[in-house]
Amino acid sequence: GLLTFPKMIPLRRDARGRAWLARPRQALHLRSKSKLRQGPSKGFPLRGNWTNLALWYMVIELGQSVFHVQVDTGSSDLAVPDQSCSCSQHLDPSWNPAQSAGVQPASCNDPNIACSGGQQTSCTGSNNQCQYQIQYADSSGYTANVWVTNATFGSFQFGGIKINDQYAGSIVSESGNFEPPAVDGIMGFAQQSISVIGAPPMIQQLSRNANCPFHFSMCGDVHHTGGILTVCGGGKNYYGQLQWTPMVNYDQGFYNIYVQDFAVNGQRLGIDSNVYNSGMNTVDSGTTMMLLATPAFSALKTAFLNNCSTNSLHGVCDVSSSATLFDNGNCFSMSASQIAAFPNIEIYAGEPGSTITITISPNAYLVPGFCSDPTQYSLSIQSNGSTGTLLGDPIMLANEVHYDVANRRMGFAPKSSSCVFSTKK
Repeated sequence: GLLTFPKMIPLRRDARGRAWLARPRQALHLRSKSKLRQGPSKGFPLRGNWTNLALWYMVIELGQSVFHVQVDTGSSDLAVPDQSCSCSQHLDPSWNPAQSAGVQPASCNDPNIACSGGQQTSCTGSNNQCQYQIQYADSSGYTANVWVTNATFGSFQFGGIKINDQYAGSIVSESGNFEPPAVDGIMGFAQQSISVIGAPPMIQQLSRNANCPFHFSMCGDVHHTGGILTVCGGGKNYYGQLQWTPMVNYDQGFYNIYVQDFAVNGQRLGIDSNVYNSGMNTVDSGTTMMLLATPAFSALKTAFLNNCSTNSLHGVCDVSSSATLFDNGNCFSMSASQIAAFPNIEIYAGEPGSTITITISPNAYLVPGFCSDPTQYSLSIQSNGSTGTLLGDPIMLANEVHYDVANRRMGFAPKSSSCVFSTKK
C-alpha cells in the first residue's frame, strides 16, 4: 500500500494507479530572463506505443551510457537501474557509475541537495553517499544511490544538449513492477522543491546549462506512437493561437491551473469551481488518465446521456445507463465514425474574466490500451474522489501543452494533426 510520511503529497499515477510521494523543499531562484540565450527552441522525439505502455519516454545519456526514461511532469527525480540491482529486465544495459569517467558519488554533505537522513533519505558507505527511496501506491518503488554526472538530454542522433553536474539516482533495489521492459527509469520534470533529495531536475539543469528559457512543451500522437517534446522555448506543433493561463498554487511544486468548469459541446456542467480546485489541479504527463472529482465525473456522464436524444453514442446510448463507458472501465469495439460522433469536452480554465477554453477531442479521451482486448476502446477519464482534478495524458493527445515555468504560466492550443517527430523539421 501507499506509505505515509510527514508532509508528503501523492501525485504521479499511471495505468496501475501508482502515486509517487515527495518531500517539499525550497526551490532555487531561476536565472534572470535578461541573460537568457534567445536562440531557437529544440524538439526531441517522445517514444512509446502509448496503447501498450501507457506512458511517453525519451533517450538520455548519463556519462557514456544511454537510457530510455519516462517523461513525468508530476515528479522531479531522475533514476535508472544500477549494475548491482537485481532489477526486472529493461531495454538498456544497467548503469555502472562507479566505473564511469566523470561520475562522482553525491555526499550527504553536498550543499546542493538535502540528504540529512530520515524516512526517505539516508547516508551509506565510507564516502557517506546519499541514498533515497520512493514507494508507489501499487507497492512498486525503488531505492537509489545518488551520483553527480555529466549528461546529455536527448541523444547524439538528435542533437542532444549537454548538461553538467546532473544529480541522478542509480537504482540498487526495486519492488513491484516499477517500469515496463521498454523503459529503464524515470525523469521528473516538476519543480526542484518536490525532489526527494532537493536536487534540480534535469529540465531545470538544461535551462541553466544551455542558458535558455525554462519553457518546454509536449504533445502526443493520437495514433499512440509517440509525440514531440520541445525545450528551450515551446514548440510550434499546433494551429491557431496559444491560450495562456497562470500557474496557481506554485509553491506546491506541481504545474497547477485554475479550473472553472468542464463542458460538453459548450454546455457547462455547472459544478462549483471549489470541487475542481480543492486539492490538486495538476497537468501531469505521468498520469495516463484524466481524473475528476466524483461530482464532476457524474455530471459529465449525465451530459453524455443527455446527448442521446440527438446523437446515439455507442457505449453510452445503446446500453444500460449503468453499463456505459463511464461505468467500471467498460470497453467497446468502435469504428472511427463511432468515435468521431462523440462530442468535444471543454475545460474552462483561468480566473473568471480571463477564461481560456481547452478542448479535448473524442480521439483523445476514447483510447485503446486499457482493455483486455487491444482492439477495444475505453474512456480515459475516471472518478477521483470528492475533490480535485488531475489533467493527465488526454490533454496532451489533443493539445500542445506549454510549460512556461520561467513566467509561471501554461499555454494550450489544438495540436497539429500528427505531432510526430520528423528529422526534416
